[in-house]
Amino acid sequence: MFRFKIMKAELFRLQEDEDLHFSHVGPGHERAYFNLLPLAGYAGKHTSVHPYFEGPFKIYLMSGGEASTPYKTIPAAKRAVRVIIERWIESAEGAAITWIPCDTGVHWEVKINRIQIANYYFCPEPAGHWHKGFRVWFGGTYYVTPFESPDQAREAIAETWKNWLAVAKLKLLKAGGL
Repeated sequence: MFRFKIMKAELFRLQEDEDLHFSHVGPGHERAYFNLLPLAGYAGKHTSVHPYFEGPFKIYLMSGGEASTPYKTIPAAKRAVRVIIERWIESAEGAAITWIPCDTGVHWEVKINRIQIANYYFCPEPAGHWHKGFRVWFGGTYYVTPFESPDQAREAIAETWKNWLAVAKLKLLKAGGL
């Protein structure tokens, strides 16, 4: 099995997905993940009778917005989600990492082609209701190795992203996906 090589840091959870997996958000609403990153999902129309949802199912992107075509069935929606994710992975090759300060002054988002891949909290001294500390996340987990500076965290995030993308290309794109 291919293992991620993470330099200068380790993640709390392992990244070992062989394929996309869907996580239940609500009735008729699931989100697709690959190795800790939420990428896209689908949502149906809620009803007042069992099974409490129905089509058409709209595809949504974690970068914001919806795909224009609604799908009649969940399997069709899941296939469409896969296509959108595969296109995003292809477009992510060579894309710049964007570091976005949030309005708190101590939080940053890290995005690739508008999808958040990481974030961090850095407050060297207590400020207002923000405690002193530094925590760095990649997707659905965090680094257990402490960082001394935001630059060190950015290096680890960039290296983790590079490895994540290599595995995504190997497992999702080269495996044929659909």
